[in-house]
Amino acid sequence: MKTKNNYLLFWLSQAISKLGSMMTGYALIIWSYMHTKSVMSVSLLIFFIFAPRALVSIFIGKFIDKYSKKNIIVITDTISALCTLVVVILMFTNRLTINHKYIINVILGIMEGIQSPASAVAIGILVPKHKYGKIGGLISITENLNTVLFPMLATAIMGFAGIEGILLFDIASFLFAILILIFFIDIPDVPVEKKKEEMFSGFKEGFSYLKTHKGILYIIIAMALLLWLPACQSPLLFQHNLY
Repeated sequence: MKTKNNYLLFWLSQAISKLGSMMTGYALIIWSYMHTKSVMSVSLLIFFIFAPRALVSIFIGKFIDKYSKKNIIVITDTISALCTLVVVILMFTNRLTINHKYIINVILGIMEGIQSPASAVAIGILVPKHKYGKIGGLISITENLNTVLFPMLATAIMGFAGIEGILLFDIASFLFAILILIFFIDIPDVPVEKKKEEMFSGFKEGFSYLKTHKGILYIIIAMALLLWLPACQSPLLFQHNLY
């Protein structure tokens, strides 16, 4: 039965799906380094998922506002699941190469850049205003918990089921989130006031705001570096740990 207020189920299903994706990314970085012995190749894997996501996120706002958030999430999750399925098939047939991973990571980065803001808007629609604080806390808890859990769970699953086991778990988590969304969650369409604006008007306004509020700009740059540098250094950590 669908309900407009079942935001907890939506939050939980998306958190599990996100955990599966994080575990897959972790496992495939290890796989890539073990097969290429190249830190640069692994760094490019990270680049090819972060760069498309960042670029898409800049321009996707109007698209998210215009179309059904539920359909956007279902479509992007489905494409992401299919990408993981392709990796499983290539791995089982011993055809998976680093170039395949570059292409798949670009697609996954684009899907993540579309899906994340759509999910954020959907949460805003589903959650009653007086419960914004509660859902904000839950989202923060799951994000931090996933960050702590995914390397441990991925390593544990790899220990007895290999990387294939993690990929299958990821597909199962995608299916769980999609089925929950289709059959149990109703995200109503919120009418958006139609205005004649340039495609990049929101981007221009944001850039102008940052120019006049440079303190916020410096904070954004600092946070980006804090997130980017550990990601770039992770292949070096894997190299140190593997030898």
